[in-house]
Amino acid sequence: MDEDKLIMIETQTDIMELLSKYPNHPLQALGMCLKTIADCYVLSLGEDGAVKMLEAVIDSVNDGKHSQNLPKIPKNQLN
Repeated sequence: MDEDKLIMIETQTDIMELLSKYPNHPLQALGMCLKTIADCYVLSLGEDGAVKMLEAVIDSVNDGKHSQNLPKIPKNQLN
């Protein structure tokens, strides 16, 4: 596994562990994570760079790159 993929998996695990600490407020916790991440991008890239990054994220979502298409389970295999 290359280093970029390893970093992605570790980061995703850390974020999921953080969100799991707030089971009664999952959307609020997620919103605060997104706000903090946006703040970090603005500090790192400046406002114009952060806007360009967010536009790229919107395009990526609109292109279906983040859809969670779960496999269909045949009815005869459902419990």
